[in-house]
Amino acid sequence: DVDYLDVCAFSCRNLLFRARDYLEELLKKGCHIRILISKQGSAAAIDSYTKKSTGGSLKQRERVITQSYEDLLDWQDEYPEYFEGKTTEEFLPCAIMIVRRKNTIQSTIKVDYYSFNCPDDQRRCVLIPARDTENYNFYKDQFEWLWDKGEPVKNKDDETQ
Repeated sequence: DVDYLDVCAFSCRNLLFRARDYLEELLKKGCHIRILISKQGSAAAIDSYTKKSTGGSLKQRERVITQSYEDLLDWQDEYPEYFEGKTTEEFLPCAIMIVRRKNTIQSTIKVDYYSFNCPDDQRRCVLIPARDTENYNFYKDQFEWLWDKGEPVKNKDDETQ
């Protein structure tokens, strides 16, 4: 019963790659998905993979954004009517996942605060129900502001036209 899934995060690699079956199920049911990631090479991306990510070498962590960008392109090609991807140069202090359901009172937002050099399993996370309207709207508006400033992902062929 999910109508919309909006996510902004450093790379969304876990969602785009590891949760592929879940995303495909949502898309096949007509869910609209928008994903915003850090722009490759931006100061915000460099900050994220050097200070906010753990595990692996810096080169491996840097590659995560490139791989995520390619995943966004694949998803857009496969589901052009339901999937949109964008990149941003804005610094992302937290990851935001908005799950908007048909029954709006059941909608939730998960806010995952990045902690410098903190393992993923020790990061702070907050789940905000739609009935907490002040906080829910704050993070929903924050996502929309970032989304509006983002740049659509494009294939190299699209950029030459």
